[in-house]
Amino acid sequence: MDGQRVEGTWRHIFIRNMDTYFLTDLVIYADGAIDCGVGGLTDLEGLREELRCGRVVTSIEEGGRASAPHVAVWRFTEPHTWIDEGMLLGEVADEIDRLNDRPDSTGRCLLAVQAFLADMSERNRLAVRDR
Repeated sequence: MDGQRVEGTWRHIFIRNMDTYFLTDLVIYADGAIDCGVGGLTDLEGLREELRCGRVVTSIEEGGRASAPHVAVWRFTEPHTWIDEGMLLGEVADEIDRLNDRPDSTGRCLLAVQAFLADMSERNRLAVRDR
């Protein structure tokens, strides 16, 4: 980074190692770098791969063992999650956009709707549909 500060944000995630889920931070940087706690920086495609192979997880198995390192261990009883892999990837992409002062997916959709309301052409209708 050559001493340059890159803004970032974070959220909690679970990573899975063998039979244990570890609560850790997913750190998202404005330059698109992502630290998902499984061995260095990656990007959205790398995060997608970590989700695909099950090292980063969005669902938890009943009875699964969990750990918040240096804090606690426990087993899940009736786990419920509110996000799937696609939603996590979308949230991370939106955070990268926000960190760069660009419209996120909601902002892009609203811009497409405004363009359609100003000019109700088929092209603008299709742009709203595609958002």
